[in-house]
Parts: sequence; structure tokens; C-alpha cells
Amino acid sequence: MSLRGTQLLVLPFQLALTKFDLMQPLRWRAAPILKEDEIGPLPGLYPGVQTEANRRCAGVNGCSRGILTDRPATRLTCGPHGDYDVGMMHWTGHVRRAANDLMRACRDLLYPPRCVHCDADLPDHDRAWLLCGDCLAKLGPAMWHGCRRCGGELLEGRPAPDRCPSCQDTKLWFDSVTPLGGYHAGLRDVVLSMKRTSHDALTTAMGQLLVQRRREHLADVRADMVVPIPMFWGRRLHRGKNSPEMLARCLAESLGVPMRPSILVRLRNTLPQAGLAPSRRFQNVHGAFRVRRPDAVRGARVLLVDDVLTTGATCSEAARMLKQAGATMVAVAVVARA
Repeated sequence: MSLRGTQLLVLPFQLALTKFDLMQPLRWRAAPILKEDEIGPLPGLYPGVQTEANRRCAGVNGCSRGILTDRPATRLTCGPHGDYDVGMMHWTGHVRRAANDLMRACRDLLYPPRCVHCDADLPDHDRAWLLCGDCLAKLGPAMWHGCRRCGGELLEGRPAPDRCPSCQDTKLWFDSVTPLGGYHAGLRDVVLSMKRTSHDALTTAMGQLLVQRRREHLADVRADMVVPIPMFWGRRLHRGKNSPEMLARCLAESLGVPMRPSILVRLRNTLPQAGLAPSRRFQNVHGAFRVRRPDAVRGARVLLVDDVLTTGATCSEAARMLKQAGATMVAVAVVARA
């Protein structure tokens, strides 16, 4: 059975566990003020609890019936539902974790985890990646030696220049490119597979791999937002997904940066870039994008995400519109650099 089928099988158990949460009233009722130095830090599972440092009444989801107290707090008073012991919070958290571990073990027993790319069995140390060791080594090289401006691959031993013969005579509006690897046979198949809705798990795995292998370069961007290359609405409706958006979500979550998928809009359904001459590619996408909210981009450092970069025409045109809207810097992250 596919990963999607496994998720559908486990979903009823997860929903039942959520309903079984004994501390659910704390999520929407009063948020008491507690002294952390007297009871210790509260578990993150219950974000409705406020600390004494706030010194104000505050509730959750619009509730403003918080309790302000200076007495030693060992119990949580929560309206008509009575008092909940802090120790019970930890006990409930242990129950939830144990139940999740049990469901995960049952799922792995019935449907052993397999590599989302080659379908090989996944050992325990590779399950977090969703990819086997062979695919990790082949699809995500530990290092990428390339031009800092366009991401083009260079020979080993040569210093990475700011510009290379591939981009020194071309006007590119983005400032740098961070690729996971070259557009070889393995990554080419991956990029093509990511465009299909049946390979969402593969897209997620490649986004995680891109972050882990190139975390240092991506962190140096100091991005204020992550923006995926948009797809024209008609093509998005036909295909059912936009793989750059899924990649951007992985990068944004891992880097702790907000994703803004609606900032950039594709105005028309351009011709596929594959098969067009380099000069024709730049003409094909000229004027194809618009920044929907220039005020949100003004003064920001943007990380632009796409699945593959060949001539850079698409990302360059998107970066041009972002910079015209006020972005101070636009860096590009891609899975493959052709």
C-alpha cells in the first residue's frame, strides 16, 4: 500500500486520540497566570497557560477570563470544570506519546517503511529522510562546487567565482543560487516525478534533503520570507499541485522563516521552457509575474524556490519583479541545476 493509503488507515486512530485528550478544556478556556519558578516550566503541549511575567489576564482563542494570582500555583483553576493538577498534565502527555509510539510500531509492522524514490526497505536510521542510503548519496551530494551567482557546476579545485562563463554575459536579477545537485539522470527523474500528485512524499523528502545538505548556504541568505515560483491557475488546476510550493514549505519550516505563496502571481500560461532556445526563454516569461503585495516585499530579503534551474530565465524574471517591488536581495534555491 502507498504512503497515502497508510496515512488514511492511521488517521481514525489519530483523531480518536485527539478526542481522548483529557486536558482539552485548557485549550479554549481560561489561561491562568502561574509562577514558573515554583512549579517549573510547563509542557509545550498546553500553550494556553500564561506565565507570571505577563502580569495580565489573558485567555486563549478570544477568552479573556484569565486568573491573576500571586499565591504559589500548584493547580490550574479552569472555570466550572474544576482544578487540574500539573502532574496530570505530564501524565496525559506521556499517555499521548506512548499511544503515538504504539500506533507507529503497528503501522511499521503492517506496512514496513520503504524509500519514496526506489522503493527499497528503509533501515531505522534512514526513516526520518524517507530515502534509503543509496538514494541519499546519489541525489544529495554533501558538497556542491559551483558559481555563487548562477549555481553552475565548476571543476573541483577551482575557486568558486562570483560569475562564471555561463552567466558573465547574461543579465540575471537574482543574487545567488543554491542547488542540491546537478540535473543528472537521477535528479532529472526525481524532478519529473515531483510534478505528479502521487509523489508528494518524494517532494517532501527532497525539500528536507535540500535543507539538510545546504543549510549553511541557505542560512547565510538571512531570508525574511520564502516565496515559491507560482504556477498559472489553469495549469495548477490540471496538475493538482505545484512542487516548488511544497519545497518552499519544507525550507520555510526548517529555517524558521515565513512562507508567502501568494506574494507572487503568474499572470499568463507561458509556453513550457523545455525545448526553447535560451534567448527565447527570457522572452517567453517576460512580464509573466506580478507582485500582489508590494508593501510586504519592500525592504525584504527573499528566498525564491523552484524545482530546477536551467538558463535562469524564470527565476530571473520573478526576481526582477520582486526587486522592482522593493526587495533588497533575492536568492534562489533549487533541487537541480542543469
